Amino acid sequence: MLPKQPLARSHRRFLKVTNSFAPGLFHCYEVAGLARINNDLEHCFGVVRYHERRATGRRGAVPIACT
Repeated sequence: MLPKQPLARSHRRFLKVTNSFAPGLFHCYEVAGLARINNDLEHCFGVVRYHERRATGRRGAVPIACT
């Protein structure tokens, strides 16, 4: 088992660093349905591009559809 002192010190450091972030920086955790990580956002964009390519027969998505 790990000694309690290094773990407590690491815990304090973690809390200090995370509390120093600007308020509202991680608003994704407060809004239901908002993607929490970039991979979730990329998936949403990829789905749009996929359907756009299927509907138009183009290899690349129309740039206006992705913005």
